[in-house]
Amino acid sequence: MIIREGVGIGRIQIGVSTFNDVVNVYGSNYIAINHKQFSNEIKLINIGISFYYYCSDEEKKIFCISIKEPFEWSTSKGIVLGKSLMIDVIKNYGEPTWRTTDESETWWSTYEGINFHVPIDKSIPRFPLDEKRYIKKTIIEIDIIESDKIDSGS
Repeated sequence: MIIREGVGIGRIQIGVSTFNDVVNVYGSNYIAINHKQFSNEIKLINIGISFYYYCSDEEKKIFCISIKEPFEWSTSKGIVLGKSLMIDVIKNYGEPTWRTTDESETWWSTYEGINFHVPIDKSIPRFPLDEKRYIKKTIIEIDIIESDKIDSGS
């Protein structure tokens, strides 16, 4: 399946599809997780895909899709989850804007409509970012986000 930046995957589209659409496409084998009254996550069991909608959204429209290994899906620009390196992302998408949080297990680079995550290297200090080390890491998660927003969404 192709990961479409700022759009979605398959029949699920960012900003268009709802929680009910996700259930209609993927079934009810999911875990619902509330993230501090900010967003709700629909985590598909044993699949590695999560869909997020804002708690305040009565329509429950999906604003972020997070895809993790073991999938080997690729983006429209050829980045393959679990195989491509961050250096490949930079070659195809340009210079990144790097982000992380104190709680996160990843550093991620943000682009229009998409984020790419690599694992935190716990053998070195988290800050400042050692970009030379992180560009050699494999992409372990991809988030599809709304095109007009650059955020982790999770």
